[in-house]
Amino acid sequence: MQDKETPVCSTEPAGVKNLEAEFDVETAKELARAFLDDTNSLIGRMNEALERKDLEGLRASAHMLKGCARALQAGQCEKVSAALESFARDGDEEGAKETLQVLTQVYEQTAEFLRNYTS
Repeated sequence: MQDKETPVCSTEPAGVKNLEAEFDVETAKELARAFLDDTNSLIGRMNEALERKDLEGLRASAHMLKGCARALQAGQCEKVSAALESFARDGDEEGAKETLQVLTQVYEQTAEFLRNYTS
């Protein structure tokens, strides 16, 4: 059973050093750029889905972000996305709303870290 508490932010947004060790620096940067490209509009789509009370759309977007974050070893982003996916699947709008606020912060930290890493 999955813990449905809203996770808190962490200071380590992505495991780029692990990716560099597993692949190489350029591949790790390509993965980071792909993450940014693939997830750029997801937070906006999640907010819109929540406003429309489209919990299935919210769940699907959270699921996508969770998978992208897992691939990049962005642990906090993955955890918060998983919690949001769970709240949306269970129809808990209030939990989803609170978790989306946390996810927005975590995602922005992760994206900022990755933009700096890839520049």
